[in-house]
Amino acid sequence: DVDSQNWLKEDLLQLKNSTLNLVADVGWYGDKFLDGKFSVFLYNESFLGEKLAEYNSRNFIEVVKVLELWLEQRNA
Repeated sequence: DVDSQNWLKEDLLQLKNSTLNLVADVGWYGDKFLDGKFSVFLYNESFLGEKLAEYNSRNFIEVVKVLELWLEQRNA
């Protein structure tokens, strides 16, 4: 049901790790559920800083796994 996907918006989540000086930003881009995708960006210092990585997927579980992987790699 497309109407149940109203939470899919450009700005969904922003996480800041002050220890690693990283910001992760998650959003939904496109026209609701039918042709959209999650986009995840990892920035140095702030969302205005250097973009370190980008990932796009329609699968939320993949997005979570990518965020975990990025943070693990940089925390090692």
